[in-house]
Amino acid sequence: MLFSISALDSSGARCRLQEEHTSRETCASSLLGRGYRIIYLHEKSVFFKKKTDSSALLMELHELVSAGLTVQKSFEIMNQGNKDMGSLIDGIRRGEKVSAVLSTSGLIGVTEAVILAAGEDAGNFPEALKTARDFALSVRTIKTKVISMLYYPLFLLVLMTAAGIFMLFGVLPRITALFAELDISLPRSTRTAIEIISFISQYKFTILIYRTIYSVREQLFFKILSVPIAGNFLRHHYQLMLLHPLALLFSRGLNVRQIINSIKQINAAPLRHFTADLEKLVSSGVKISEAFKNSPLFTRRQKELTAISEEAGNFGQMIEHLARTNDAEYEQSIKGLMSLLEPLLIAIIGAFLLIFIVLFILPMVAVDIG
Repeated sequence: MLFSISALDSSGARCRLQEEHTSRETCASSLLGRGYRIIYLHEKSVFFKKKTDSSALLMELHELVSAGLTVQKSFEIMNQGNKDMGSLIDGIRRGEKVSAVLSTSGLIGVTEAVILAAGEDAGNFPEALKTARDFALSVRTIKTKVISMLYYPLFLLVLMTAAGIFMLFGVLPRITALFAELDISLPRSTRTAIEIISFISQYKFTILIYRTIYSVREQLFFKILSVPIAGNFLRHHYQLMLLHPLALLFSRGLNVRQIINSIKQINAAPLRHFTADLEKLVSSGVKISEAFKNSPLFTRRQKELTAISEEAGNFGQMIEHLARTNDAEYEQSIKGLMSLLEPLLIAIIGAFLLIFIVLFILPMVAVDIG
């Protein structure tokens, strides 16, 4: 099995690896034996492989723990209906943290793992488990809404793509050959369209576009944040990943250094920028709210609220308030993004029809005129 790994090496530097092992346990043991500290370890996804629902797992675990059972006993009960729990039980028996065991197994995401780790460190695991469960449920609800809204647009896009490929590679070559056999030249607009399509389909051109986008991906992301609807969606998406664990960490009374070390584990480039800036400012003795002020991920209102709350000494409560507010605003941003799909689909269909006319209708008209 091939595993995707994010870990800290012996010097504390973050690195990403891909390795083949017979199981997750052997992969984790190999990494730990070489001095790596695992942040997350996931088996490379396979098409049509069913992914474990972290919200359902955390909900069941929370119910059992709230009933007074130990984590190990809870896993043993859950194992009766899920054979994958065997490795988790072994990890708990070895004295590993619940957050590390669940994260290493790939059953929960990095953000949920950070929330659970904060609760374990603070000695309040049940409440952290409830927070992680609520977070996972919120993410699942949002994903379900987005997927249900995308069914129809994706169906149309797939249908038009299939039709376009068939016409370009099945019909167009025959029309071109027919015109050559009849010694009739294609209309200039059709020849131009064919040349453009041939150029775009070249392998080197595709690689060039990919490399260009990849090299400026982070700058492109921060540019998109200034776009009204798409920027709002991305901003709320990454705030969802950051604010909930941040609120929990502050509520546990952890110092800023511990908080920074915890949120470093969230593997998202925009959040790494925020965390690096926060760490730099804290080392210089600057207020935490300055990191919010410098980050394009937050609105002007959020920046003002964090600055005021830090002065008033209730920064953690403000972060919790922003996390709850962001949940509602995130759903609104999704609705706004989905409202763009209809005009976008109309534009795509219009472009498709224009290409169809230029490539197929105009040559037929030319034949009739000839």
